Amino acid sequence: MQSNSSSLALWSPFLSASYLGRTFSTPIAKTLIWRDVLRYHDDAVPELDWPWLIHRNVPGLPHSISLSHRVFPRLTPNAATSEGRPVVVLDYALAHPDIRVIPQERWLPYGGGSRGVAELMSTGVSPPLFFLKLDGTVGLSLNEALSHDLQNTLVNAQWRPMEGNTSVEVRIGWKGYNPWADQIQLRTRNIIGPPMPITLARLAQHVAAKVAKFIEIHQSAHVPINQAYAEWRVGSGPNDIKPSDIILVGVVSVSKGSIMPILRLG
Repeated sequence: MQSNSSSLALWSPFLSASYLGRTFSTPIAKTLIWRDVLRYHDDAVPELDWPWLIHRNVPGLPHSISLSHRVFPRLTPNAATSEGRPVVVLDYALAHPDIRVIPQERWLPYGGGSRGVAELMSTGVSPPLFFLKLDGTVGLSLNEALSHDLQNTLVNAQWRPMEGNTSVEVRIGWKGYNPWADQIQLRTRNIIGPPMPITLARLAQHVAAKVAKFIEIHQSAHVPINQAYAEWRVGSGPNDIKPSDIILVGVVSVSKGSIMPILRLG
């Protein structure tokens, strides 16, 4: 049996150069996976051989960090291997060390107070969703997400991952700016028939639109950035970040009703 601290320590080398690790920091990414997704309390000591359970680069999912759905049936599978085996992808390692991931402050319900932590520990959140393209790459440019039909671009484009929810808050914690949020509807508005849960492709388009809106609002209003994060300034200047610079990698649930985008520079 492994101690909880040694089990948690196993995640560090995986997350130090991963999308969640670079977005939120390695310790916060570990907490998100361990407590919020896997639902282990701080004092839990699972009798699991973690080095054998954490898979890297499973067939058809290069650079993925995943767990077998057979071992964790209570988790919703969010991908499948090239052989068709369902897996739970928790993160992706950066394909290149020079990839620049947009750092964000992870949002917590109730400001991260005891009630918010208790809520997450009791209910958990879904595993992250990554936008895997048919060519095997992960992530969509905002322009691609907003102006193209993603049905023939994304793997599992017709999947309805947020079925059962009517809306969700898209929260952006872009370092250097105040937290920002906007709501998206998770059901289609059909003229004939009842509303249907939106597909993965439609979710990607909705989230991309919110990211573009965040950048455009901060550009047009010339919102100042904390100078400690000046390299991540959005604006129209030659060194500023623009919507055309952004790749939407995926989304991560941070509460039952909130998701945050995973972003990098193109």
